[in-house]
Amino acid sequence: MRRVQLVVLMLGSLACRHAESSDDEVGESASSESASSESASSESASSESDTGELPEQSERLRIINGCDQPMWVLSQVGSGGGSLDAPNQILLAAQGDFADFPIPDIGLAATRFWPGFGCDETGNDCAVGQSGGPASEGFSCPPEGCAPAIDSKFEGTFGCLPSVAPGDCQDNPSAPGVKLPASDGWDTSMVDGFTVAYTVELLDACPDGPEGGVIDCSGLQVSACPSQEDLSTNGQFPPLEGVDLVARDPSSDAVAGCYSPCGKLTYSNWGNTPTFAPDAGEAEYYCCPTPPIGVDDCRTGPVVDTQYVELVHQQCPQVYAYAYDDGIGNWSCPAGTRYRVTFDCPQ
Repeated sequence: MRRVQLVVLMLGSLACRHAESSDDEVGESASSESASSESASSESASSESDTGELPEQSERLRIINGCDQPMWVLSQVGSGGGSLDAPNQILLAAQGDFADFPIPDIGLAATRFWPGFGCDETGNDCAVGQSGGPASEGFSCPPEGCAPAIDSKFEGTFGCLPSVAPGDCQDNPSAPGVKLPASDGWDTSMVDGFTVAYTVELLDACPDGPEGGVIDCSGLQVSACPSQEDLSTNGQFPPLEGVDLVARDPSSDAVAGCYSPCGKLTYSNWGNTPTFAPDAGEAEYYCCPTPPIGVDDCRTGPVVDTQYVELVHQQCPQVYAYAYDDGIGNWSCPAGTRYRVTFDCPQ
């Protein structure tokens, strides 16, 4: 069976907004603007071996379509994080298709990869995964606005390889004047929510990585998303005692993902109400902003007893489900570690 290694669509300027985007992104009010795109594609195909194995992976990151329908790999590099020589939208048309990402040897900071399903020919207007990004990078929002940023994802900072002179490493946007270290920091956080099941495999030794070198969330299903979640902060806010965490596209009422407790209480996308600031009384013990909520307060607070956190811990035991759940989901590996990420079908 032929496998498409990379299908690239270079997109023109489109209007968009990510729910957590900065001022240089286009808001929902601009989503009705007309947009044009220019596209060019390149394809490199390889054949499956007799053993059914994928071709050897040389790049530091490979993302695989684990679904029997087309999947778009969407990506965004954070401000000041460096540059990635790859499109922000890549089509993986068939199950088993993959994209290898050329992470620079000097490192790449604050980068996020997530799947889109049911998208148009430009990788936008997705039924699942349309949480947006800068218009300058080819993202746009449908008329009803971008989806809440609850995507299943692989995110992190790729460190500078030891072979690079320290002074040539990528600047660390989180520490001005400091270069990226020779280590990766990554996660597949579900602090905001999730959209699809996935698996992360480490192809190289990582002493401080997940047990067995694998994050297995293949059993995760949006159909198990809590529909009667108690977010009342131990009865202080009775109207929040039975909250539906299922995210639905307002244009079709189709299920598009599962909110986390914090996501449900704070994202206003798609007309979600009521919403609150993360430090409001209704949300503070589910979002755990510091201040006012400290680490110990969060880890002993009502969020740890939610159905959502129980679901994530059961189906993804090495992934963190709320803000200070880091002890089980924030990983550090030597720079140069190879990661293989498979996103499955929405279900």
